[in-house]
Amino acid sequence: MPRIHSQAYNFEGFVQREVDPGTSQYTCSISLYKTPASVRNCPAFNLTLSYNPLNNKDIGLGEGWALNLPSYEHGKSGTLLLSSGEYYKVEETPNGLTAKDQKLKNFHFKKRGSDYQVTYKTGQIEILSNRGKASDSAVLTKTNSDNQPRLSKIQEDSQGLLEITYSEHEVRIARAPNTSEETPFILTRRNDRLVEVLLPTEDKLSWKFEF
Repeated sequence: MPRIHSQAYNFEGFVQREVDPGTSQYTCSISLYKTPASVRNCPAFNLTLSYNPLNNKDIGLGEGWALNLPSYEHGKSGTLLLSSGEYYKVEETPNGLTAKDQKLKNFHFKKRGSDYQVTYKTGQIEILSNRGKASDSAVLTKTNSDNQPRLSKIQEDSQGLLEITYSEHEVRIARAPNTSEETPFILTRRNDRLVEVLLPTEDKLSWKFEF
């Protein structure tokens, strides 16, 4: 379980922390990006960085940390991860896909050609693919590291909305990249752990994590 130290508690809504009443596990989520109102043709999209103590993978953000992007491992594990953070085991049969233990019918999961589609009760649709895919006019671009896809860019047409640059000890997440309004978050990693998030504030406030 990470311990958090910060002088940035007045950065309202940036970090949310809680203990899951079902598992007694500590979870934490950091709000990184929200689609600006000026981007009219882009679907609503909130990007968060979340910590799950049951996740021992490091995809470049620190062990246990991941972005709230949906994914489906259609190999042996058959694991579906929703953007809400929910996990489901999926059974594939000639008749379709079944998400086991889905008690609330708040989404529908189906195969669409070589891709997969998640349709939520709200009407939101997510296409899961092994390549960059368009949703309305927004495009999420992925890069691969050790066969692990990682988000590197969000753009609308030619306008860059978000850009993520990975290095061995640091991850730079820039909103409105290469513009006068660019605001970067800097994530510092040490021994495969996320240890600090530097906020885009003039006084360089940060959140620090100890494990």
